[in-house]
Amino acid sequence: METTPSLQRLNNSQGLPVATADPRPAMLLWVCGKILILVFLIIVIATVLPLNPRSVEWGTQLTSQILHAAFLPLIGVALLRVGSLLQPWPEPSADPSVAMRLARRRHSALQCCRRGVVSLSLLAVWHVPLFLGSVTLIDQRNAAEAAVLSKSLERDVLSIQRASAAEIPEDQRMTLISQIETRQQQIGRDASSRGNAARFALLHDALRSLVLCLAYVAGFLALGRRRFS
Repeated sequence: METTPSLQRLNNSQGLPVATADPRPAMLLWVCGKILILVFLIIVIATVLPLNPRSVEWGTQLTSQILHAAFLPLIGVALLRVGSLLQPWPEPSADPSVAMRLARRRHSALQCCRRGVVSLSLLAVWHVPLFLGSVTLIDQRNAAEAAVLSKSLERDVLSIQRASAAEIPEDQRMTLISQIETRQQQIGRDASSRGNAARFALLHDALRSLVLCLAYVAGFLALGRRRFS
């Protein structure tokens, strides 16, 4: 329990030792905060490797993993802040190194808050090119699948057209070709439907991730307010 100035003066006047705050709770909070941040860094590094920054899928997986584990550094930084603020400033007559150590801890906790704000803000901005790249990737895959099926159907049409009248009667030939053309149209509609559904899901995930980024940014900003120092 922190000693008030009036009580300190009373104790000093009576020749009693001045009570000081127990540094152990602050140290425990500081250690726990550092461990949580370290665990987060290990998770991110394991996701980053092997590096493939040109891959949209790699970037999407990385951002998703960061957001899933971002609560760890947020709680860790909160523990650092509380731990650095829990211990009061030492008396002017105390060892100056104690005050310097406490000042470094408080400054380090504030730096972690700033890094959290910058990192999550950059992550939010990175969602824009990742979203556009993912949309392009979806369109390319759908177009490639539709092209493969269309070529297969075109080969079937060519085989039917080249078949002799003895192999395929004329009325049956026209029926088969009409069915294949209907199938081609259905393939185009299916590809368009799949693309729209995939883009909608992608937009939903991107907006959710963006909101989470902004929420974490707000959290780090709140932890880094100078009025708590």
